[in-house]
Amino acid sequence: MKIESKWLTRCRVTNCWKKSCRTKRNTRKKLVGLLNEERLEYIGSMVLGLNGALVELTGALPELALAIQKTPVVALSGIVTGTAAALPIAASDYLARKSESNGKNPLKSALHTGIAYIFTVLISTFPYLIFVNPFVSLSVTVISVVLVISVFIFFVKGMPKTRRPI
Repeated sequence: MKIESKWLTRCRVTNCWKKSCRTKRNTRKKLVGLLNEERLEYIGSMVLGLNGALVELTGALPELALAIQKTPVVALSGIVTGTAAALPIAASDYLARKSESNGKNPLKSALHTGIAYIFTVLISTFPYLIFVNPFVSLSVTVISVVLVISVFIFFVKGMPKTRRPI
């Protein structure tokens, strides 16, 4: 009788464990389904736009600031440069998505890339419109770039691992 009770207890625990695992799997699938937002589908395009703008402007703005030393001119130059660069990177993303057959809309992908690029350009050049000293503007730009990267990483880390672009 003792042997039977141990066996029954073990079977009940095993069945309970299996039910718990199934429930967890179903809950996880439901949560991933809730996260199936459009902006999450195009997160890779946003990463492309952020990366391109950060690389370009963290190189161009310090050079302009040290050469020109007039912050409004530096801000305008940065905005013009960034906007001019956003168009070809969005177009290249459009062409890349159009050549793939992964079900993503190429136009939406290009828009996400371009908007992320322009948003990063505006964040990077905004300190040059506020401060007169180019060195203070440069410092605030570096801090704002680090904050943009940190916020984006925090956002991406909250995503399920199967959908992360990083």
